[in-house]
Amino acid sequence: MPAAARRVLDAVESSELLSVYYESGHVYSGGRICKRKSRVVPFQNWRFMDFQNTKVDQEKPFGLLSSTEIHHRIGADGDNSLFHWVSRHYNDGWLICDDGAGEIADFLHIGPDGTRVCPGFG
Repeated sequence: MPAAARRVLDAVESSELLSVYYESGHVYSGGRICKRKSRVVPFQNWRFMDFQNTKVDQEKPFGLLSSTEIHHRIGADGDNSLFHWVSRHYNDGWLICDDGAGEIADFLHIGPDGTRVCPGFG
């Protein structure tokens, strides 16, 4: 076996570097196979919104790399990103951003009346 292939195989066999999710609900992870328990919950209270003048394929403004720069530029002149759209439409109460790998939603909005909304993009 080539050395490069051996290193990959060793990494997969000895760590958490690989997880395989099957349509049946089974998961291979960490050298084990198990079945996830999941329940189907219907989405309720759908609201369809207008995304005119918003680049729906641009999540963040200006393609900047630094999260500090991104947050400072949301809503700046020329920003028509999805982040700007969220900041315009959910501007009362608390708008919390959790834009990281594996998050449930990019945003959580808690309105002045305590209403919670997750206007997330994945």
